[in-house]
Amino acid sequence: MAQPEALTEFREPQQPGNPLAEIIEREISETGPIPFDRYMSVWLYGARDGLKEDGGKLIPGYYTGNDVTLGYEPGTNDFRTPPEYTPLYGYAFARQLTEMWRNLDRPDDFTIVEMGGGAGTLANDILTGLKIIQDESDEPVFDNTQYIILERGQRLAQQQHAKLAGFRDKAQILQATAYEGPESPLQNITGVVLSTELPDAFPVKMVKREGDQIQEMYIDQGDSDEFKIQWQDLSPDAQKYLDIYDPQIDEGRPYPINIPSIGWMERISEMMERGYVITVDYPSWPKKD
Repeated sequence: MAQPEALTEFREPQQPGNPLAEIIEREISETGPIPFDRYMSVWLYGARDGLKEDGGKLIPGYYTGNDVTLGYEPGTNDFRTPPEYTPLYGYAFARQLTEMWRNLDRPDDFTIVEMGGGAGTLANDILTGLKIIQDESDEPVFDNTQYIILERGQRLAQQQHAKLAGFRDKAQILQATAYEGPESPLQNITGVVLSTELPDAFPVKMVKREGDQIQEMYIDQGDSDEFKIQWQDLSPDAQKYLDIYDPQIDEGRPYPINIPSIGWMERISEMMERGYVITVDYPSWPKKD
């Protein structure tokens, strides 16, 4: 399949006055074109302005800023992940988590870790579902459960605190990333690590094949205050990934390399003693007649 023309001719306004755009522009002027994953990371998670010896003030990105909103009401939020459509999604999770709790011999320290908790809706619905299941079955699955959210964004953490006000003794929110930084604050847990639409929010490298050569996407300054794409030789990280995993890359078509997903899986392995991992991405919803 041929590469879409729109992507080949990519142009992104530099947004004069936007501090993140200025950080990107300064990095390009100092070091040359930057890899696409760096560009994506700055916009999604922010960056330090780099003007001070301590690294400068952290300028928040989309997920770490104060403007991101999630919720049930169409038109009032940026987007909705599956938990925001119906509480049945969380209740279904609660049933599955109860089965896993039983399979683990009903531990009294059953820990659910949600990586990237959105607005807290999934956590609220799961805990509500576990309480219902406990009341109906007389099994202490709710009493034995501790729910922990690992959240990177301050605004989202505030939404989670508000959503989980009724479960203060059951839910805990820790500021941490899913794939990088200091050692995980959690160790030796028995339970389940879950996420909804998480890995697709990790910054990715983009590569493409032209004949026998594979190149990597970089972002450079363009004309008229725009950023533009350049294709360059592979970075060491991209080359290492391709050497290990050898993915099938179609001719001329951009292909994402999700290197942070490796750190994500390593972090999960470090924190778990025994249990399960559930990650869901873009489930299909039935169409209404």
